[in-house]
Amino acid sequence: MDKYSRIEGRYLMSSNFEVKLFINYVKRRTSLEFDSESMGELAVNIVNVLLSRNEHMSDEKVISLVNANPTDVRKVLQFLYRLGVIDLVRETANQYRYEYKWSLSKDKISRFIRARINNIIEKLTHIVRELSSSTPYLCPTCFKRYSLDEAYDFNFECPRDKTPLVQIDVTSEVTYLNKIIKELRER
Repeated sequence: MDKYSRIEGRYLMSSNFEVKLFINYVKRRTSLEFDSESMGELAVNIVNVLLSRNEHMSDEKVISLVNANPTDVRKVLQFLYRLGVIDLVRETANQYRYEYKWSLSKDKISRFIRARINNIIEKLTHIVRELSSSTPYLCPTCFKRYSLDEAYDFNFECPRDKTPLVQIDVTSEVTYLNKIIKELRER
């Protein structure tokens, strides 16, 4: 199947591509959070179990299916929930006891990716506004950017290496960023 499917004039990501993108994101974020590649792999296993079963599952059931350290599995489940990646449902088991169950669906993945794309669009739009409203300067040696006010403060010299600052032509950058924003909005 093609990476993108064209429906009603818009490109929608195919389900398999979304899942791969989502799993890659989960693995990277979990590995960074716990500073451990093995925790990233555990997160991928948990996501695969939740997706394959497509049901609400208790953490004990997830632990038995993943066959990993219960403490690590619970840490990863809590992290994924805080990240907004998986859902948590509280069910009443007995009169005074609650049972928490975890779930993940392909719809949740689509909404999560859409939210991330919208977040990126907002950030890029902010950058375009900043570039359009100011005159940035660049040090050609260390490539640090400075605003017009900062350039005046430093007498148009880089404070690190005393190289004269060069004014940046932002039209090509703004055009490129607007093209990316347009492509992201179409998807």
